[in-house]
Amino acid sequence: MSFSANYPEYDVRDYFETVVSSDMFDNKSVLDFGCNRANFLRFTTHNGSYTGVDIYEPIITANETEFSSHTFIHYDGYNQMYNPNGTASIPVFNNHDVGIMFSIANHMEITDLNNTITHLRKYCDKLYVTYFSSHNRYGHDRATSFRNLPSSWSSIEDQNYYYQTASGGLMWSYYADSYLQTQTGADSIIDEPTKYDRVEDLRGCMKCLVFNS
Repeated sequence: MSFSANYPEYDVRDYFETVVSSDMFDNKSVLDFGCNRANFLRFTTHNGSYTGVDIYEPIITANETEFSSHTFIHYDGYNQMYNPNGTASIPVFNNHDVGIMFSIANHMEITDLNNTITHLRKYCDKLYVTYFSSHNRYGHDRATSFRNLPSSWSSIEDQNYYYQTASGGLMWSYYADSYLQTQTGADSIIDEPTKYDRVEDLRGCMKCLVFNS
């Protein structure tokens, strides 16, 4: 199943600079795991090196054409929603100053998420991973509405984690903050940014795991 039509354009760099630092990417090497439409590059010129990784090969091909001065890698790994037939291992990378995973954790079960984070931390001095929390009903309701998934708040509130599937292979996960931090070994969690109108922008409903060197 192809979800290419559902790959939106949104300013990923703006989100991370809002929750962490306004200059955290300046002159830095960046590894973007699950790069989508190269949204990190699309809205702001990046003055460092950039490597984008995604499991959807047509997206990688399009990004290579549009942003030819940067590096893109097709990773044919398993993901129930986006690449259910994938079998490849996560690639080996050069070291990067900063790694990001934006809106990827919510499409992964905890074992896969842990394995991915552990792997990326080998190659990133800092790593930032966004997720949707089971402690935030507003975020839950916005996300399920966005994906046309049934509301399930009564069964997930404050639970360790909940993994939801629906027809057509769509999925979303919601993790309790303390559970996710303990499981992944994150140094800290940053709450949802207040910058965005959460009614219009799901970035305003996402929290961020922080992994330092």
